[in-house]
Amino acid sequence: MLSELFLSNSCGYFEKSTNFVFISAYIYRYLTRTIMSPIENKRIAQNTLYMYVRMFVTMLVSLYTSRIILSTLGISDYGIFNVVSGVVVMFSFLNSAMSASTLRYLTIENGKNNFNEHNKVFQTSVSLHLIVAVIMFVLSETIGVWFINSQLTIPPQRLHAVNWVFQFSILSMIVSIISVPYNTEIISHEHFNFYAYISIVDVVLRLIIVFALQIFKFDKLILYSFFIFVVNFSIQFLYRYYCKKKFKEARYNFLYDKNLLKDMSVFAFWNLFGVFAGIGYNQGVNILLNVFFGTVINAARGISFQILSSVNQIVANFQTVVNPSIIKNYTTNYRQNAFNLVFSSSKFSYYLLLIFIFPIFFRADWVLSTWLKTVPEYTLIFTRLVLIDSLICSLSGPLQTLVQANGRIKVYQIIVSSILLLNLPLSYIVLKITAIPYFAFVIAIILSIFAFIFRLVILKKMENFPVWDYIKNVIIRVLIVTIIIIPVPYFLEKIIFNPTWLFIITFLSSTFGFILVIWLLGINNEERNIVKNFIGKHKIIR
Repeated sequence: MLSELFLSNSCGYFEKSTNFVFISAYIYRYLTRTIMSPIENKRIAQNTLYMYVRMFVTMLVSLYTSRIILSTLGISDYGIFNVVSGVVVMFSFLNSAMSASTLRYLTIENGKNNFNEHNKVFQTSVSLHLIVAVIMFVLSETIGVWFINSQLTIPPQRLHAVNWVFQFSILSMIVSIISVPYNTEIISHEHFNFYAYISIVDVVLRLIIVFALQIFKFDKLILYSFFIFVVNFSIQFLYRYYCKKKFKEARYNFLYDKNLLKDMSVFAFWNLFGVFAGIGYNQGVNILLNVFFGTVINAARGISFQILSSVNQIVANFQTVVNPSIIKNYTTNYRQNAFNLVFSSSKFSYYLLLIFIFPIFFRADWVLSTWLKTVPEYTLIFTRLVLIDSLICSLSGPLQTLVQANGRIKVYQIIVSSILLLNLPLSYIVLKITAIPYFAFVIAIILSIFAFIFRLVILKKMENFPVWDYIKNVIIRVLIVTIIIIPVPYFLEKIIFNPTWLFIITFLSSTFGFILVIWLLGINNEERNIVKNFIGKHKIIR
């Protein structure tokens, strides 16, 4: 019954969204026309469509799964799982730094079409990730176990279950670390169809877990963490199998290349600053909330971040398709093309996210009460604040990719990461003084704005990035579009009193309103003519 519901809903959605997919591909090709071929343009369109299919299915299943998991585990155990998983994420800091390094080097070699060098980079990255896996395992089993058992606010009767959850989370982390080079190969080769298929398999398996929990008479929290590990292991095995079958350069034998090892390690070292900042910015604050307020607040944060994760897939899918091309254009000296891609992807990332976020933000109370049986305290305001933060971050993503392509990340990471890392001490001070949990999210928004400003300043000094053009063509336009539509939900509240109809009409009116305003004010004449010509030539709107 549930699968039929997904299929019936998704068919209409993708029939309507296909037009946007191909328009986006056409704009993308226009911006990179000096190096793009018709075949490459078709591939971009296909990849974008694959990623949006993935997004839609995973979003629906993830939201439904979260609702049932919260009901099955209960608010306290759901909060425990959220905070323990956050601790494991903290201990995977080396892996996060190495992942960025691996993506950059593999994408560059893939663009050069040099088999031997590509294979050398792959083998080196596998070796580095094996070393990282060992280090992370040791740290987790020593410092991590101590931290879980002595520093977190956990009900004493649940400590036994918490330790089992932590062990299964560590195993999941190790599997993920070892699989990074294989996953990155798939992305660098832009095989997004397989990437999309496996992602759908992943969420379907997680849905099966939900029903399996109802069958077994065992501790639900321990059982859930075990099943999550099994699913993670299975998915990573599929990625590795596909990679070894499809890409000849993805063959591993131990290789010691001193210079390459040094280059990748140095790049990863400076990325550590960004990783530490991300840990403090997200998981560090999650642990602070646990220390000050307990697991119920962690559950509220976990729910808000589940919504954030679902809507962020919209931007993540779009940027996942575009990011390899930003790197390839930059490293092959098509820098103006790379700048153009940064401009367009920043703007369209924001618009895509805004269209989906807007009705959720203004009707979050209805969304949460309809989605969940029990809504933990503070979930509503947490949700609204993290959605605001995500809009700011959607603009920053392409700027970060351009810096990664440049490779000179030392100054960038030190400055931007220091700003973001301030979230942890500032949140501690504010929570200590006020005991108001949502103030931590307000601080995060303020710091995100400052970090965004400094990203532009650094790129200006590093690459002579056209900051003023970026402000005029991106920042001012997205602000105008946002401000014009804001009065719509307030007006609708005055004339519509049924909450369900209020959400539906808010969604429809804001969506059509955004499309109209974006068309008139959100894009320039050149972009508007590109879309007109493409529509007229290919007749994709019927």
